Amino acid sequence: MKHTPLWIGILALWLVASAGGVWLALATDAPRASSKALEVSSLDEAARTESEPLEHQERHVVLPMDVEIDVQPDIAPAKTADSQPEDAEAADKRQTKTNEIASSRDDTVASEGKTAIPERRQIHNVEVRNGGTVQLPSGEVSIDGDLTIAEGGQLSAAGTTIVLDGENQTISGTATAGKIIMRGGTKRISGTFGTQSTANADPGKAQLYVEAGTTLIIEKGGKWNTPNPYGFQIAGDLVIDGGEFNCRFSNGNGTDRGEESWLPGSTLTICSGKFIGNGDADFSGATITIHDGALEINDDIWNSGDALNMYGGTMRNTTGGGMFYLSGNVNIRDGKLQVYQNYTRSLRFAKDSSVYCTGGEISINGSSATSDDGGILLASSATVPDLVINASTKIHKGSATDAFLSVSGDLKIAKGQRFEGKGFKVIASYLQTQDQGEFVP
Repeated sequence: MKHTPLWIGILALWLVASAGGVWLALATDAPRASSKALEVSSLDEAARTESEPLEHQERHVVLPMDVEIDVQPDIAPAKTADSQPEDAEAADKRQTKTNEIASSRDDTVASEGKTAIPERRQIHNVEVRNGGTVQLPSGEVSIDGDLTIAEGGQLSAAGTTIVLDGENQTISGTATAGKIIMRGGTKRISGTFGTQSTANADPGKAQLYVEAGTTLIIEKGGKWNTPNPYGFQIAGDLVIDGGEFNCRFSNGNGTDRGEESWLPGSTLTICSGKFIGNGDADFSGATITIHDGALEINDDIWNSGDALNMYGGTMRNTTGGGMFYLSGNVNIRDGKLQVYQNYTRSLRFAKDSSVYCTGGEISINGSSATSDDGGILLASSATVPDLVINASTKIHKGSATDAFLSVSGDLKIAKGQRFEGKGFKVIASYLQTQDQGEFVP
């Protein structure tokens, strides 16, 4: 048998190796399959830009060999026909469970005949059932849930500063505390709640604080009580929606008698119900908006705030004082502004005020302005709606010489009463009749 020379065998091995190298190079140059699906928009773009094959010419797609393709969808698979939507009860349970997980605070519940004392100073809900008592420790205690006190239940918190720091909280039932701080979110009072002290509150020592970014709503049937002078401070929003807010004296700018009651940016909105101040009031720093209901001050009003907007309802002072000082931007479209005049104290328009009224009524009531130091002071010009003079008055002698009073509605003077312009400019349409009083320019 004839043997093949050794060099021919070596040549054959070299040719085989070369062929393998060429195939490997081709396999390496071929594109790898992506481990992730292409976006639909990318595929659409590629389809628009790729040239169509020539007529009678076939497309050839070369895929690399031995490449494992594992494409994962970017979106969740669609629900099967057997999937059922989550019912309302299941959704509520899931939400409740989520809320419980979100709050690490425990509830404090007092049943009939039991006294509950919380172990920690951070509480979620507080519930006092009929015949039960919750005793809060002295010092600061924070609650981020609801405070519910049933009839016959008792909350003991005379030495406690309660911090309500939840996002959306409701206070129902009857209770008082040493001090209340409302911090963030919305607080709704549907029961009777308040503080206890009757002593003047020094600066920094009020019993109620509504911090900036906080909304306190007094709902129908709800009542807030602050019995001590200067005992509250509002930096956020106070909304009276059918309930009552009761307080004593309130402070504003330029006073140092006690805590400053209204901070810049604060608001008082009366939708219905009442704000009752049983002493002098100064709303400096606040914006007041009255839709309905009443703002009643049983003494002097030294400042009506940075802005006063009336769309209905009433705002008044009463027999305890006589001063009714309009400041800031005053816009009355409807409702009644009732001024109780007391000798030298009456309606005053501040130097920096802007008063323009297109509806509603302003009335002068009380006792007559008998001296030149009394009557309506015009430190700036004003346009008022209907002006009703139920007690004799005049333009104050200290009014600005270039100021005027314009009555855009009707000027009405009660029979037996007199309105004296004292040489100042009064623009009004007035018809003297036997049933009306006297207008003296």
